[in-house]
Amino acid sequence: VVLDGNKLSFFHTGDEFANDDIIHLIFHGSSKIILEGKTGRFGTGFMTTHLLSRKVNIAGKLSDQTYFKFELNREAIDVKQQQTNLENSYNLFCDSNNTINYCDGIYNTVFTYNLSDHGIKVAHGGIRQLQEILPFVLAFNEKIEDIQIDYKSSPISIKRGPKEEKIFENYTIINQEIVLNDIIKYVVFVKLENSDVAVLMEKKERTIRIIELNEDYPKLFLDFPLFGTEKFGCPIVINSPNFDLRGERDGIYLSGDDKDKPSIIENKKIISNSLNCLIILIKFISDKNNIAEIYNLFKIVKPFEYTWLHKIWLENLYINIINDLLNSEIVKLKNKSISLNDMILPYSRSIDANHFYKLVTDLIHDLTPLFEEVNEWIKVADGFSKLGSLDITKYRFIFNEEKLCEFIEEKKTLEEVNSYLIKNDPTKNTELTPSINWFNKLFSLLSKEQTTSLVSEYNIIPNQNKFLIKKNLNVPFLDRINNENIKDVSLSFGWDIRSELIDQDVIFHEGIFIPQTIEKVLTKISK
Repeated sequence: VVLDGNKLSFFHTGDEFANDDIIHLIFHGSSKIILEGKTGRFGTGFMTTHLLSRKVNIAGKLSDQTYFKFELNREAIDVKQQQTNLENSYNLFCDSNNTINYCDGIYNTVFTYNLSDHGIKVAHGGIRQLQEILPFVLAFNEKIEDIQIDYKSSPISIKRGPKEEKIFENYTIINQEIVLNDIIKYVVFVKLENSDVAVLMEKKERTIRIIELNEDYPKLFLDFPLFGTEKFGCPIVINSPNFDLRGERDGIYLSGDDKDKPSIIENKKIISNSLNCLIILIKFISDKNNIAEIYNLFKIVKPFEYTWLHKIWLENLYINIINDLLNSEIVKLKNKSISLNDMILPYSRSIDANHFYKLVTDLIHDLTPLFEEVNEWIKVADGFSKLGSLDITKYRFIFNEEKLCEFIEEKKTLEEVNSYLIKNDPTKNTELTPSINWFNKLFSLLSKEQTTSLVSEYNIIPNQNKFLIKKNLNVPFLDRINNENIKDVSLSFGWDIRSELIDQDVIFHEGIFIPQTIEKVLTKISK
């Protein structure tokens, strides 16, 4: 591929043209041609290049070892003019057909486009996107050994590296290395009978990172990408030679009405079987060492409402897969495999993310991801919530203020909370200072309104007996007695006033609790 100013040329060493190929290329026959070694609708991929220019110069070689060179002109204001132009193009092809090789060097075919300003813009964007998706093209098409792109005087080389094939849980999994200049990438895919289910990874120093297949990537391939499927919503690429394509090559037939429509039924079956392999891929990849950004394989989102797609059918597929993802032990944390539901993901809509993460991980360390990964996992949960029409906090692994308070309430005493803090940081002393400091940090981060709500719902207030209690009417009180002897006297009368007093070292926003004074205590004792 060479982009030089306003001229884009594409050279290849593939198979020679048959005469029927040329006819379909020019007139774009609508029937599906099935030939050994060829897939899809012949000419539909070529038709999409008319975004670049409606006029294309084509030079090539025929299977009878003769050559041709002509301009294919699809510029027209109506059907009649287009038919005339296409017939003229066919005549030019016939007139040029002889033994003179019009191609350069080893190439069998050259397509050349003279670009308008819009075409130049499309070409630049296309070449940038090519670098992202070509690893899949090479992985799915073993006949293509390498692709060279001459772009902005910076040659881009994409070559096939070694291929590794393994059996994992009775599935064949292929790891195809792709070298893009000096960058090593891997296309890892499950090989099914009728499809390949693939993800993309990149080697970065000592780690291998999983690349997020965002909306820059077509999600469906028939050996080559189906541009227009970028918003299909899945974190994988599905390739199948059995897909029945739309004529525009921008999607496959997946409409709701599939009665007596075997091609739609087959397309849906391929998609369903392929999506069910997502967990297998995650298991296989997470078993390896030095894998980074595994969360990118969980990013299932709502699909776009394509005219060719039964959206509700696909969304239901996604929801079922999400349920499996939530409960399968496929997330590797601290060298331990856990389910997503068992992860603790600190999430607050009101507290600074860094502060809340520190608050949670001081207590719970083994089940939390690294801080720099938290936001990506929240994106995962956000995608789930929009598909399932659930608030993000309804997912068990989303650990907000309420779930933190539930966790604290279960501990019942300051000593128990302290034991968690000391376990996660052995340098801390065995006194209750760590737990007091932790509670003070919690209540300083919560707003007055949040604190008032949470202390009324959960047992999270340390009293002076070191138990955790909740606010009930006016109890507990702030201690303004400042006399331990009076507290002892009240106890002798059967009134454990310390159970109603907040630990004196714990600080709250003003106005949440009322004070208990020595005068009130003496009055009650005297009665």
